[in-house]
Amino acid sequence: MLARYQFTFLLLALLLLFDVFVNSAV
Repeated sequence: MLARYQFTFLLLALLLLFDVFVNSAV
């Protein structure tokens, strides 16, 4: 259960970084 929580947090972090990268590129 804890691993699943960490996976979800990691996925959200990647999405946030991707959003920042796209905004910086544009």
